[in-house]
Amino acid sequence: MGSTAPALMERVRTSKPPPTLNRGYTASHPAQLMVDTYGVPRYKEINPGVVSNVTFPFLFGVMFGDVGHGVVLTLFGLWLLGKKSRGETPSGEIMRACVENSWMLVFMGCFATYSGVIYNECFGFPLSIWESTWRSWDEWPQEVYPVGIDPVWRESEMGLKFFNSFKMKAAILLGWLHMMAGVVISVINKVYFKEYLEIFCESVPQLIFLTCTFGYLCLLILAKWSTDWVGLAVQPPSLIGTMIRMIFGSGEEQAAVLGEEFQPKLESFLMFWIVVAPPWLLLGKPAYLKYQARRRRRRGGFQRLRQHELSEEVELELASYRVDIVSPTKSHVSDEIRDIDSMGHARPPKVDMAQLMVHNVIHTMEFVLGSVSHTASYLRLWALSLAHGQLSDVFLTYLGS
Repeated sequence: MGSTAPALMERVRTSKPPPTLNRGYTASHPAQLMVDTYGVPRYKEINPGVVSNVTFPFLFGVMFGDVGHGVVLTLFGLWLLGKKSRGETPSGEIMRACVENSWMLVFMGCFATYSGVIYNECFGFPLSIWESTWRSWDEWPQEVYPVGIDPVWRESEMGLKFFNSFKMKAAILLGWLHMMAGVVISVINKVYFKEYLEIFCESVPQLIFLTCTFGYLCLLILAKWSTDWVGLAVQPPSLIGTMIRMIFGSGEEQAAVLGEEFQPKLESFLMFWIVVAPPWLLLGKPAYLKYQARRRRRRGGFQRLRQHELSEEVELELASYRVDIVSPTKSHVSDEIRDIDSMGHARPPKVDMAQLMVHNVIHTMEFVLGSVSHTASYLRLWALSLAHGQLSDVFLTYLGS
């Protein structure tokens, strides 16, 4: 304060990436905290916390879709927001946590209300806002119920089976879209950082594997939903049986959802890429780096560096190194330019192939097995949603008796 001495500043030379600062808002803090628990994105990467701020409450709404429960949760979150804006600190650890995450509770309540409209359910009761389009088994409905699921299914003997099938297939669709969104975000990051080798040897086989397996299952689900099986007088196929028959080549014969001639050809094409994708993911990058190392050795061991390939810190250090070329082993020379001579030539970095192969084996097994286990994990959306509906029915039944 009031000093005339100039500030002393020293520029620190480092090749390490800068730390990441995510400028979030109060509403996005809970989702950002959850993402940071798994890992902080690199500097200038897309922040997945922004996406999670929408997907997390939406998936909650899918599991606990009910108009009445959603409205209650939304009002509770708004009440907590009012207490937070007034600076009131409630007693109790649970209530303090609720106040800190009040915005997330509001989002969860809104999405639960939306899903409740789709399920046509309010406090366990079916909503009959519009007249049902169902008449009788002899008169097939020619119109679609305006919004959500026709409430007549709640009174049908096939209601539980229908909701079970619908919610299970919807969970698979949402799970596949969620996983594909993660891979697409990683591709965008790699394009920005110009990591084209990682795109070709990692992201492309991942996209192929996800598309040819669970993407094909999602296509079958949509095709089965849009087919009039009653008009065709054909028994609808089991999609699980169709996938087992495609992968293992055995099982009960199923009706072709995509056509008797086209579907077998499509499945053969997809199976080819399903078999190719894991070895591509496992061996693509090591094979390319091995080829590059051999090519450089045949050229003499040194490689000409282009000007844009040198960072600013390395250029400054290289300039001082050229001035004092008589002592190239001086201690201030960083490891990054140990093998750079005065003409700007550099020895290519050594690649530890054993370590790279171990990393790729783990990464490939984790992705292939994780694709199956993660898809199975998304079935929790179906299980919890079904359990929520059935518990509401049981509660109302006992309340009525």
